[in-house]
Amino acid sequence: MEFLEGFEKRMQIIAAVDSIVNRGNRKMDIEKLLEPGQLDNIIFAVLVFIMDRTLAEDEECTIEVITSFVARIIPDFGLSFPRETTRRITDYIIKDILQNGGEARYYPVMRYGKGMAPVRIRLIDDKLKDSDRGYVMNYQLTDQGYDLLLRTKEVEQEISFTIEELKLRELIRRKNYKKAIGQSGNLVLDDQAEKERYQPVHAKDKGKYLRRGHQGV
Repeated sequence: MEFLEGFEKRMQIIAAVDSIVNRGNRKMDIEKLLEPGQLDNIIFAVLVFIMDRTLAEDEECTIEVITSFVARIIPDFGLSFPRETTRRITDYIIKDILQNGGEARYYPVMRYGKGMAPVRIRLIDDKLKDSDRGYVMNYQLTDQGYDLLLRTKEVEQEISFTIEELKLRELIRRKNYKKAIGQSGNLVLDDQAEKERYQPVHAKDKGKYLRRGHQGV
């Protein structure tokens, strides 16, 4: 079945998300401090923060730096914790969830034609970095971590129009011409919307004046 080729790549995204939402090594004393869904949101925010820090030049991303970030966003959830509790939450996120308590985490993925195979999931790495305080542990995203995060926003923004083109191509490949015609119409409308979006303001104003019977500038 051709449509299942490369299926394992789709499942790798599921595996990465599963490592967060179905996390092992749960510490219920910490989990109970937050409402359902809040910790998931904070974990993803921490991943985005780590990405931002590691993409910047010479920015430290230590557990203390991450704790300070968590302390800044906690009030957005209507929560308030002392620094010590925030540090415990941060340690839990980094060491027990994202690093799976130091143990390798695997997710079963089907490779059609070859069978099930485990895929290792590791979203962050730690690395000793020399500083004026000596060697300190810094955290950074792995390639899997980047792949997960970039696909949740940046990639979608960059290729949204391309996806519509791909849908049209797949419809034609499957000889679904009726839907392909509708899809091509959507592409034309999207293209017109993009052109209007980037049309210079003065050009739009000129059109308004001409419609009112005034001379254009």
